[in-house]
Amino acid sequence: MKVKFGLAMSVIALVDIAAGLVLYDSIRGQRSDAAVINLAGAQRMLSQRMAKEALLGQQQVVGAEDGLRASVARFDRVLRGLAQGDAELGLEAAEDPEVQALLRQVGSTWSEYRPAVLRVAGQEQPDRMALAELLRDSKTILEQMDRTVKRFEGIARAKVQRMLILQLAAGGIGLAALGLVWGGLIRVL
Repeated sequence: MKVKFGLAMSVIALVDIAAGLVLYDSIRGQRSDAAVINLAGAQRMLSQRMAKEALLGQQQVVGAEDGLRASVARFDRVLRGLAQGDAELGLEAAEDPEVQALLRQVGSTWSEYRPAVLRVAGQEQPDRMALAELLRDSKTILEQMDRTVKRFEGIARAKVQRMLILQLAAGGIGLAALGLVWGGLIRVL
């Protein structure tokens, strides 16, 4: 009887340890997901900010060009970090193929948008075609980053759902093992 009781208690302990490890790993992953979603969400609006800074820069607003260069550098770094990882920003390299494809799409548009922003910012009176290109690409990057953020959010939701299912399963197994032990004790007494 002692052997059965010990075995049952060991099963309960192992299930409890496994559930704790799953919970720890899930919470650790959520921290990373939060950083990704936060920075990716900020990227959506950064393209709009750059368009505004480029347009304001042409009107000789003090500091507008410096702000624009800082925004461009930030966009470059975060986009690279979302794709390849950046420990300082708390970003891991994107592993999901759909996210990778979305980030490549943003990168492609960005490669055209970036010089246009800097070109418009450097002109006192930019031509209408340059302004139209700037605004078009700004909207495109916003839409692309929005799709990317939604994909990141979907991945995070799926992780939370898996964690909940695993926690429920571990709890059910633990309760079943505890029931077996309890039932065995009642039979002995």
